[in-house]
Amino acid sequence: MEKSLINAYLETTYTVESLGIEIVIGKENEALQKHLVIQNIASWAFITAENPRSQSYSDDLNRERNISLENYLKKNNYLFYSGLGVPRDTNWQAEKSYLINNISLEKATEIAVKYEQNAFVFGKQNELAELINGYL
Repeated sequence: MEKSLINAYLETTYTVESLGIEIVIGKENEALQKHLVIQNIASWAFITAENPRSQSYSDDLNRERNISLENYLKKNNYLFYSGLGVPRDTNWQAEKSYLINNISLEKATEIAVKYEQNAFVFGKQNELAELINGYL
């Protein structure tokens, strides 16, 4: 992945408004850790289906892709929350995403590949959020 694209992911804030959580890769997050402990969540991923391979898609196509991802998560009985990946670069729109609870790194990677995502955010209880390569 290009360095500029990696930097864009690292500078994005991953928010879950309903939980009052803002995730920044590599930074401690007390609200997230509290949520993980209270809900007994060992690991999590923050994934979107929008803009595959970091190519801008239409709002309609992005909506369809996220509906597909949401249906997949429901079908596989994942507990998840709606979120937004809010980029620092205002030329790129925020991406609707999902914070998925108790998902393994392997399964999160499978989902990222299925939805052609270059990267996603992954974390574990008492660890910092990490940027993970997805579709390569």
